[in-house]
Amino acid sequence: ADCRARWIIAEGNGVEGSACDVIQPDLMSCDADCSEDFLPVAGKPRMLCYIIYTSGSTGRPKGVMVEHGNAVRLVRGTNYIDFSKVRRILQTGALEFDPSTFEIWGSLLNGLQLVITAKDNIIQAHLLKQTIRAHQIDTMWLSAPLLNQLLDADIDTFHGVLRIIAGGEALSPAHINRLQRRYPEMEIINGYGPTENSTFSTTFWIKSEYKENIPIGYPVSNSTAYVVDPYDNLQPVGIPGEILVGGEGVARGYLGDPEKTMAMFLDDPFKPGDRIYRTGDLGRWLPGGALQFMGRIDQQVKIRGFRVELGEIESVFRDDRRVVDAVVIAADDGTGSKYLAAYLVAEHDGEGLDVDSIRDDLSKRLPAHMIPSYIMELDSIPLTSNGKVDRRALPEPVFPVTKDYTAPETPTEERMQSLWADVLSIPADTLSVTSDFFDLGGHSLRATILTARIHKEFNVRVALIEIFTSPTIRQLSNFVDQAAKQAFKWVDAVEKMDYYFLSAAQQRLYILQQMEPQSAAYNIPQVFPLDADIDIDRLEQVFNELVNRHEVFRTFFASLEEETVQRVVEKVDIAIEHVDRGASPQDLMRQFVRPFDLSRAPLLRVGILKRDNDVLLLVDIHHIISDGTSVDVLINEFLARYDGEELTPLRIQYKDYAHWQHSQEVKARIQEEERYWLEVFSGPLPVLRLPTDFERPQVQAYAGRTHSFTIGHRETAAVNGLGKQTGTTLFMVLLALFNTWLAKLSGQEDIVVGAPVAGRGHADLAPIIGMFVNTLALRNTPDMTMTFTEFLLQVKKRTLEAFENQDYQFEDLVENVLKSRDISRNPLFDVMFELGNMGEELQSAAEARMPTGEVPEYENTTSKFDMTLVITRAGGELRAILTYNVQLFKDETIRRLSDYFVKLAGQVTEEPDVRLCDLQMTEGLFDGKLDVPQFEVDF
Repeated sequence: ADCRARWIIAEGNGVEGSACDVIQPDLMSCDADCSEDFLPVAGKPRMLCYIIYTSGSTGRPKGVMVEHGNAVRLVRGTNYIDFSKVRRILQTGALEFDPSTFEIWGSLLNGLQLVITAKDNIIQAHLLKQTIRAHQIDTMWLSAPLLNQLLDADIDTFHGVLRIIAGGEALSPAHINRLQRRYPEMEIINGYGPTENSTFSTTFWIKSEYKENIPIGYPVSNSTAYVVDPYDNLQPVGIPGEILVGGEGVARGYLGDPEKTMAMFLDDPFKPGDRIYRTGDLGRWLPGGALQFMGRIDQQVKIRGFRVELGEIESVFRDDRRVVDAVVIAADDGTGSKYLAAYLVAEHDGEGLDVDSIRDDLSKRLPAHMIPSYIMELDSIPLTSNGKVDRRALPEPVFPVTKDYTAPETPTEERMQSLWADVLSIPADTLSVTSDFFDLGGHSLRATILTARIHKEFNVRVALIEIFTSPTIRQLSNFVDQAAKQAFKWVDAVEKMDYYFLSAAQQRLYILQQMEPQSAAYNIPQVFPLDADIDIDRLEQVFNELVNRHEVFRTFFASLEEETVQRVVEKVDIAIEHVDRGASPQDLMRQFVRPFDLSRAPLLRVGILKRDNDVLLLVDIHHIISDGTSVDVLINEFLARYDGEELTPLRIQYKDYAHWQHSQEVKARIQEEERYWLEVFSGPLPVLRLPTDFERPQVQAYAGRTHSFTIGHRETAAVNGLGKQTGTTLFMVLLALFNTWLAKLSGQEDIVVGAPVAGRGHADLAPIIGMFVNTLALRNTPDMTMTFTEFLLQVKKRTLEAFENQDYQFEDLVENVLKSRDISRNPLFDVMFELGNMGEELQSAAEARMPTGEVPEYENTTSKFDMTLVITRAGGELRAILTYNVQLFKDETIRRLSDYFVKLAGQVTEEPDVRLCDLQMTEGLFDGKLDVPQFEVDF
């Protein structure tokens, strides 16, 4: 067979940015199996050599090998650091920790000064700062977790340091980016390598900012690195495989363990006479030539910086006569960190396991970092059809949840039970203190409300992540009892004035409405069925009572000295409109939903449509005075007052919230949140390139249509099950699915999706009607090499972070990160996603008071974005409404895309550990060619 070899030679020190000379290949003959794999390149003693092979006419890469030649390797004549520029190294690694070889021998063999100091002077930022200044340290090695902690404590700790090598675990891009910005001249090197290959196998000089997954780079001198498939075939660029490392640094083996030595230390099949080590790490070559670490492929994990063999812990468990079988997993705590969870099967003596005793015995044989945080007893270990442990079928590693009612035992638990009852709309006496918040219908929005209520009740601030890690009343009560107090501050009522501040959300909507004053795009129309014998006069009376109760219904907007303000009118009467019953649903809504004049109150209208068997209640409110949660408050208060119930007086009004938003306390908190959002949107901003049917107009247009579709009972049950299995909410699962769908359509792995958030982070705001909702720009990176479960956990982490910082206004983010505005698009994102969580309470409350009459469907003819997907729960199914821009998409295209979304939901729930790249893209979605970027290796 004819084989063509292409050589790409990058001379220099092998760091990113080296000049490359491409040598055109000559056709050559070799034997059929291409055994003459790697050809020597004469006269190039120091090089990075990529050799890509193709066989026959297929043009497919056979494999990649990367190696460095020259010198000793780690500290003499190496390629990743210039020791001639180093003066003083601070020893931060313990003697038994392999980076000490770099520190000690790097100093001794290069005539440098090694500074040895106490441990406290390294792990405490203020002492480390003093040490660096006192000894003029210019070079340091640090573990990634310690570097992160020091940067969080005081980034100025590293003033004067010229180069930092960090490793031991995957680097945090956010922390490295901060360090780069603060010290742009500092050399920051990602050092990767197992102890078995003498400290560093590959290194990467970080010269630019990364959103995530900083490469681990290129082999150090006299070292090799391969990426192979399960059959030890070299993998081409971009294809994941196991990382093998070799060269002069490979150890002899494991002392006293010849079997493990034979399994992990091998003869190099690509360079006879050399040895290689199997790292068990998953990686891939990037198109630029650097190596990227992608996680573990075996049961070896890192816990708090230590490499842990899960099988070793399982073996110790099985040595205990009380234990028949054991499985240990590394679980994610929701913040990206890992902890150990053990599942044990006891001897059948009927007594069960004494978990505390087992944990004590375990601590006598294993170090602290190998002791599982959770130990759970099972009747049996779940197995797959092949007889292997089914890890996906293991229960979530949380404290046992019982279906039996467990009463509160402490005053904190009693008060917490009452809070949960209010937030979840469940009778308190049925709430067990061991029940899971999310099993009871909790979601991210309710969790946010719960944190606000806890702050008010207990004077303790609870982060949103704490609801996920302590999801029972008992766990959360324990946390509150042990937490530091932080006084709850009320939202104060302001004195009566002629005019008041606008809230940030009102300012945004006022500007948008003034751009198109005759548009009804920001109206919130609602339709509700009522009994046929409804008392219309009583209905009108109740609505006028509610207008009198909520000042926001008597509010209008005006300009005062070039500033927009809101004014409150003392008296406004609402007259019920009677809608023509002969009108079609579309004509009915067109009659009723009309533009509001923001300079006149009220910005609310109420109408009725009498039908043969019932009456439809029509409500239309401008978004500047209301949001979805406010509509729920309005309808529930209407139902209560219509039945003669008394409402609790309101202590504050919306104008008081707007004034509070301008306070120094709130502004200080917003500045903290601003830092988070600017970090998320640092660097280049992605622009979603959906394959549209029509060319995008030069100026954004808003003509739209809607398409409805359903995710059936089986798929819905599977989606809910996946959420329980991964400790995520329905919103997170659907958002991950939506991102995956967009990634498959666009070929992109950096996607921003808009999502509304309630914006009621203060407990005083719960009963207030007004515009609180904010828009979150949720940025996720659906790397196609990730499994859906891995991506879902990323979505969980980032969603929780975003919700923790939800008060930072979207328009402020736009102003701070957008250098220029593309008038053909929305700023920052072009797609929205919303889960119709709120409204479930309304539905349950209304069931006893409203008939289940049919509500006429009408089509939304406005699309503010390229696409907006709204999903609601109904009767065990998920109902979806996809609103789309008709100037971009054909109707038939949207129908096909919707079908694919449903198919995708089925795939990821049936096999959550499927890689995103293996999810099948349905062919023929578009009339024309689907223009999705394809990865190619082209030299």
